[in-house]
Amino acid sequence: MLLDKTMNISATTLPAERQPFSNAQRELLALFAHDIPEQHLVELKTVIAQFLIERAIAEATGIWEERGYTSEEHIQEARSGTPRAALP
Repeated sequence: MLLDKTMNISATTLPAERQPFSNAQRELLALFAHDIPEQHLVELKTVIAQFLIERAIAEATGIWEERGYTSEEHIQEARSGTPRAALP
């Protein structure tokens, strides 16, 4: 792992309950160990946002499928102003 070489932080340095960074944070720290142009930061934020949006959509789609919701059902509910029952 690049971070281990550049910052001398590794998963074996600290016990699991005391590690200050998650694996994702360690990877991002390694990625940003050097300055990059502002435009690259903007592009990376866009990529990360798109990734999170896709994950949220996939999760929501799974819940809809699991509960048997349909798009038409949702549209009618929105038009009527009747809120759905509280989630379990």
